[in-house]
Amino acid sequence: MSEQYLSPAAFAYKYLNITPYRWQAECLEAARHHKARVALVAANGSGKTAAVNVGLLLWWLYRYPKGRAVVTSGSWAQIKTQLWPNLKMHEHTFSYLFGWKFGSVDTISTPQGGFIRAISTDDSGRAEGYHQNLEAESPLLLMVDEAKSVKEDIFDAFNRCTPTCTILTSSPGRPTGTFYNAFRRNKKLWHTVHVTAYDCPHIKPERIELARQLYGEQHP
Repeated sequence: MSEQYLSPAAFAYKYLNITPYRWQAECLEAARHHKARVALVAANGSGKTAAVNVGLLLWWLYRYPKGRAVVTSGSWAQIKTQLWPNLKMHEHTFSYLFGWKFGSVDTISTPQGGFIRAISTDDSGRAEGYHQNLEAESPLLLMVDEAKSVKEDIFDAFNRCTPTCTILTSSPGRPTGTFYNAFRRNKKLWHTVHVTAYDCPHIKPERIELARQLYGEQHP
């Protein structure tokens, strides 16, 4: 099989030096299927940004050099201080191997015209107008990071888009809104993955125990 068809999990292992946990691999592999809708709720510090979000975004351009990926988050600070630095860590690899260009904070582009673009949640108008290209080689990925904090008008705007794949990731939040309902009344519309701190071997037991004592087992 040609290397361009590496699965997202195999890609993360080879190019990002990441050995995904089972739940991370599940998210990556689920999102590779066109028309997929994936929702991941995971504990703080679980690795959802560095492994799942970064792995999927970079794999998308690797697999589809003409592909497009649009990502937003609950705050621009999350993009600037968490997501983008984790993407930039791999700039040398993909610039050298594939000629990608990494912008300082909001764009990665390929020589073939593909891109990853980060947009702010302050303006719902910027979330509109993205549609699946008729070209099979130019699929569209929509990603919402820290989806628990994203306003409903942003989700409404994304719902007017026609993506090939949508993925929502976040730590738990209030029991309301699009992200919450992806695991409740709209669960049949999503491939859902629920991750606790116990599913993350790198999270120390004493940290888990402290959280349990402070908040109780049932607290988000």
